[in-house]
Formats: sequence, C-alpha cells, structure tokens
Amino acid sequence: MADKFGTNGNDIINGTADDDFISGGPDGGDPALETGDDEINGEGGNDTILGLGGNDTLTGGDGSDTIEGGDGEDELYGGAGDDTMHGGDGSDVFHGGAGNDTFDGQGDFDDVWYAGEGGLLGVAVDLAAGTATDTFGDADTLTSISGIAGSDLADTLLGDDEDNIIRSFRGDDIVDGRGGSDEAHYTNDQNLISVTVNLAAGTAVEVYGDGTSTDTLIGIERIRGSLGDDSLTGDDGDNRIRGIAGDDLIDGGGGRDMADYSQDARYGGNQGVTVDLGTGSAVDGFGDTDTLTGIEDVRGTMFGDILTGDAGENELGGDGGDDLLDGRAGDDVLDGGGGSDWLIGGSGNDLLIGGGQDGDAAAYIDEGGGGAVTVNLAEGTATDTYGDVDTLVSISDVWGNDQDDTLIGKNSGEGYEGFRGMGGNDTIVGGSGDSWVYYNSDAGHGGSSGVTVNLSDEAQGGQAANSATDGFGDTDTLVNINKVRG
Repeated sequence: MADKFGTNGNDIINGTADDDFISGGPDGGDPALETGDDEINGEGGNDTILGLGGNDTLTGGDGSDTIEGGDGEDELYGGAGDDTMHGGDGSDVFHGGAGNDTFDGQGDFDDVWYAGEGGLLGVAVDLAAGTATDTFGDADTLTSISGIAGSDLADTLLGDDEDNIIRSFRGDDIVDGRGGSDEAHYTNDQNLISVTVNLAAGTAVEVYGDGTSTDTLIGIERIRGSLGDDSLTGDDGDNRIRGIAGDDLIDGGGGRDMADYSQDARYGGNQGVTVDLGTGSAVDGFGDTDTLTGIEDVRGTMFGDILTGDAGENELGGDGGDDLLDGRAGDDVLDGGGGSDWLIGGSGNDLLIGGGQDGDAAAYIDEGGGGAVTVNLAEGTATDTYGDVDTLVSISDVWGNDQDDTLIGKNSGEGYEGFRGMGGNDTIVGGSGDSWVYYNSDAGHGGSSGVTVNLSDEAQGGQAANSATDGFGDTDTLVNINKVRG
C-alpha cells in the first residue's frame, strides 16, 4: 500500500497494484489551495483517490475504488470493480466500467456515461429510481445525476422530474425525459452522419454510414442535433432547438420555440450568427445555413451576432459579443447580454435590456417610424418612432432619429451615458455622471457639415448658450452636458 500526494499545481500521479491512498494536493495542505488540474491513475488495488480542487481526471483502475472529485469539473473513471464515486462541486462526468458502481453527483449538473464502456448489453437507466443496468449487466446506483449517455446498443434511458440531457448513440433506444425540460442530444456521436427528429411524432432517425437507428422519444422538449445536415422538428409545446453544425432544417412546430446557437462554440463554431426570422434563414457559428420555420425566439453566441425578428413577438438574446438585435414589429424582448450591443426595438412596446455597464445602445435611427423619440433613462422608458412605449434596462447610449427628439439621462449615480441626437432640433438633458453628446456619427448618416457646440451659459460667437448646431444644420439644446465629441 502506498500513500501519494500531489502539489497545489497540475499533477500526474500513478498508483501501484496495491491498495493506495492518492490525493491531488500536498500532505496536510489546505484543500482550498489545491486548484490544479490533476491526472490520477489508481492502477490495481482498492484505491482511495481525492481530486480536491481543479478540473481533474481520476481513474480507479481494477479493484473496488473510492473516488472523490472535489471542487471543479471532474471526469471520474471507475474501471473494473464495485466503485464508489462522488463528484463534489462542479459539473462532473462519471464512467463506471464493469462492476456494481455507485455514483453521487453531489452538485451542479452531473452525467453518467455508458458510451464506449465495452460490454455487450444495452443499458437501462432510470434517474427517478436512481438505478441502472450497465453494458455488463451489473447494477449501478445513481444519486443527483442529471444527464445520461447511452451505449451503441438498444438502450432504455429514463429521466426524472428535473431537467435532463439524454445522449442517445447507436441503437434503437427508448428515451423518456419524464418531467422537467429535457433534451435529446445527438452531437457527441462522432459516427453519426445526420439525424431527423420529430417531437410531434416521437421519433428520431439516426443515419450512419452502414445503416440507421430509430429512437422513440417521449417527454422531450429540447433537441440538440448532430454535426451534419439535420431535420429537427418540435411539437405543440415550447421547444428549444440547437442545430449545431450543418445545414439544418429547424421547425419549431406549435408553441413558443427557440433556435439556440449558444453552444456552437463548444463544438468548434468560431463566428457570430446571422439570423432573420422574417426570411426564415440563419447562418450559424460554423458558417452553415439553417432554414427556420415556426421559430419565435433566438439565442446567439459568445461572438458578435446579428439577430432580426419578424412581425410577431420575439425574444432575441445576444449572449456575449457586440451584437445587433432588431425586433421589428411586435412586442419584443431584446437582451444584449455581454458586450456593447445595438438594440432596435421596431414597432411595438418592447423591452430593451443592455446586459451591463459596457456601452449598450437603444437605437431609434434605423427603426423606421416617422415620429420623434422621447427617451428618459432615469425612468427607463422611451416613446419610439411609432408612438409605442419601450422599457429600457441597463442602457447607457441612445441614438435618436431625424426628428426633434428629447433625450434625458439618469439623475442618479456617476456613470457614463452617451447621446446621439442625429438630425432634428433635439433636446438633450444629461444626468449626474459623465454625460456625452456625440456628433461623430452625423456624417455617416447624411450629415454634411461641421458642428458648433457651446456648453456655456452665454452666447458665444453667434452660437446660443447651451446649444449645438449639428452636422445636419439643425440646432440642439444641451442641458447638463459635460463632454462632447465633434
């Protein structure tokens, strides 16, 4: 028997053929300081393995092992033998191998994988009962497990009342999400050419190079497609559909449905998406082209996205990146997320959410209505070019239009706010912080002259007090403005 200890950094530790105690941190050290990503192999014997902090890969090997993931997102491999594995904090992945294994996720979203396990039997997993029969015919016990990955054989994969992700590989599987909002997930099957999913019919047909498999789907609300050209159809409920790579056909069916591109980067997507619900077209994070039908909502990527709604009520979420969100008609919700975002509500009573102190703009210059704009950041409201009333949250920049607009800043705090009146005789009232007025965008929107600005309380050189002549030749009234860019 050997006791082995690592450091507070990234360690590789191999055990012996005996019963070992292996810890990813130093002997007697503070577990809170052990944040390295460790690789620990127990080899033979009945081992005790502690990952502690960091994103660790812990392998028991032969024998009945006890494996503790600790903090971080860990991957735990039991190997042969009756193993006991605890995930700890973080989203962990368990691989049992042969033997009657016990898995306890303990926190966050934890998965048990039977794919590639090596046995000859399909698996039967029941998350509600906390039981599973693995590919070797052994009985596993599952606690606090949210996700399942089946085998390449005919599996029965049953969820519970929580939100589950169920990964179906080859084989004619039965997938039942039961309660919660559950996802049928096909992205991880590297041998899969494409998949046709129809939640209304309760089927998924997987296409491989040498044949097909057909899954039966029950109680599934969400779909994640393959890396190929998929056909993904929802039902009458509210569905979330992720096409991932490939030229996908995405049909939400009835209900309120979302095309979700937020996971594209996880599988190699390296660009923002361009989605237009009015035309039913999208270019995804891989540069592939999707066709969208019956989709009301869109979630973008970590990159800069262009998301455009239709005549209905849409929810557009930019996620990260500097996004352009245009709701068009309808009472829309536009959420920029991270990055400096440009939000255009269009007609309707819209909710515009900037998502943080990073220069998010409510833009009315390209909205299309003919009326003047009244924006009050202190009250979080705006009357748009159609006369509709928008609600503004975490907005720091405002773009008017070519009418006589009234733009009012916040009356509390010391943060930044920026105003672009554009054409028209505008009234711009700053708040209590750094209140900027920008005229550097006038030329790009038809302005043809320089600007004259007078922030003093007296007329100067023919320019009225607290006023500006903009790039269109119109006169703006400036109140409580302390910074200007020409």
